[in-house]
Amino acid sequence: MNLPIFPLPIFLLPGGVTQLRVFEQRYLNMVKNCNQTQGFAVQYQNQITNQQANWASWVDIIDFNQDDNNMLLITVKCKDLVDVTDSYQNEELLLIGDVNVRPFWPETSVQKNHELAAALKHILDNSEEMQYLYPEIVLDLSWLCARWLEILPIKFQQKDALLAPSELQQAQSLVKNIINKTV
Repeated sequence: MNLPIFPLPIFLLPGGVTQLRVFEQRYLNMVKNCNQTQGFAVQYQNQITNQQANWASWVDIIDFNQDDNNMLLITVKCKDLVDVTDSYQNEELLLIGDVNVRPFWPETSVQKNHELAAALKHILDNSEEMQYLYPEIVLDLSWLCARWLEILPIKFQQKDALLAPSELQQAQSLVKNIINKTV
């Protein structure tokens, strides 16, 4: 499968929601043509180090808006991770990638009072932006760990090493250790 790729310094995992400001014509065209391309993918790229993930977040657009400068704001939600096996630039200099859906952590239900859910609820309750993106907490361990990895200020390599389906417990341990150190 081929998908347009939007390289950004955004770490987004399945179930994750973020808002993107779109102003370059090639990306405006990408958004306009989403129905013809099965959407697009956001690929983590650090502009300072030029480090790029070999995977991307395949997203659906869930909302459109404009900012105060009439720039397009789109809210996207990650539906899957995809491995990017090859890529090229089209005539608009838009990156197009050959992608395959990659497995992610299994769903694992948790109780409402689970410590990761309670700590995340505290953050959501104190941030209008986060409340907009996540009006409800999903009581699933993979969803909770993914949200924590998205917001925690830890290195990309450390996050990236935890994305294999077998690494959910390691991700949970890392997040718990960090949360317990800050409380």
